[in-house]
Amino acid sequence: MGFHSSGACTVTGECVSSPNYPSDYGNDESCTITPRADGLLSIVAFDAEQGFDFLTVDGTGYSGTSGPDGV
Repeated sequence: MGFHSSGACTVTGECVSSPNYPSDYGNDESCTITPRADGLLSIVAFDAEQGFDFLTVDGTGYSGTSGPDGV
């Protein structure tokens, strides 16, 4: 596996989804994904509640529908 995950993530093979995806998830839920040093993160779909939910990659927070890709 190219990463380690913790929290309420859903892992299917090499794919990680947020809790309860594609439905909404509860308040105060979190998921941490740590790729291997040589790993590449590819975002297939990104839609987080603007200003409330964030995906943080290398210290940069992403919210709304503009997520990182190829990092």
